[in-house]
Amino acid sequence: MKTKIYSSFFILHSLFLILLSSCSKELDVDYQDVEPFYVVEGTINEDSCLVILSQTHNMSGSTEKLPMDNAVVTVTLPDGTTQQLKRIAENRFSAPIHAVAGKTYGLKVEVGGKAFTSQSTMQKPPYLYRCYVNWQNVATVKMLVPRFVVRDDSTMENFYYCHIYRANKSYAWDVANDRWAGATHSINYPVAFVSEDVINDDKPEDADKVVHVGDTLHFHVRSIDKGAYDYFYALHQNGSKAINPKSNIQGGCHGYFSAYSERRLAVVIPQELMDDKDFKANNLPQYE
Repeated sequence: MKTKIYSSFFILHSLFLILLSSCSKELDVDYQDVEPFYVVEGTINEDSCLVILSQTHNMSGSTEKLPMDNAVVTVTLPDGTTQQLKRIAENRFSAPIHAVAGKTYGLKVEVGGKAFTSQSTMQKPPYLYRCYVNWQNVATVKMLVPRFVVRDDSTMENFYYCHIYRANKSYAWDVANDRWAGATHSINYPVAFVSEDVINDDKPEDADKVVHVGDTLHFHVRSIDKGAYDYFYALHQNGSKAINPKSNIQGGCHGYFSAYSERRLAVVIPQELMDDKDFKANNLPQYE
């Protein structure tokens, strides 16, 4: 009897391996090589100007960083004069330029026989009223939501970019515009959503989403111009899709150039927030 059982198992196992091997097929993926694109990430604010250069790579090509030794990066100031940025790292260029609200700044990057140009207008500092984290019902799910609140200037069109950091690492980011302004001319914008179940389960794969008691969320809120807003909005909408949003830099590259003013606030996640779903953790006294 035992001999028959083992023989049957051997036959079934052999058939399984045959079927498995017959179903497997080697796929030949034909990647179409394209000319690498330069990527320009440029910012200028009250303190300095920073430009980071990089290049895209083909799927079949090397992933090594390409040197930018021959790159020349200059900024045109509002008075028409230019200032060349100093190369401070392999692909980083910087200068102590102090941008002024209402003024327009130009960027020019010359590298690899190509030239990329852009302009961006420095915005007024955002009136960052508060940042807070609270629970919100989304359909049937309880969500923990970090938000920022700015007092919006109703006399002009405004655009905002908020980046939240936790333990010096990016946690979440998003952009908002005047569409979110209410009758009080303030914008109360949710930057991220994380469900109660995800927080309670606390799985390793969700470590970039889950917040714990004692965590500090650092809100960096910028006033940006429309060109930068359009780029970041498209980038956020694309999400994980392999789609590059239209750059606000001319010349055929990816990336953006943004002159901005920034204000910062921080919120600590207290135990009360986890115990009481009506509690609001913010940077101001609870009664305000």
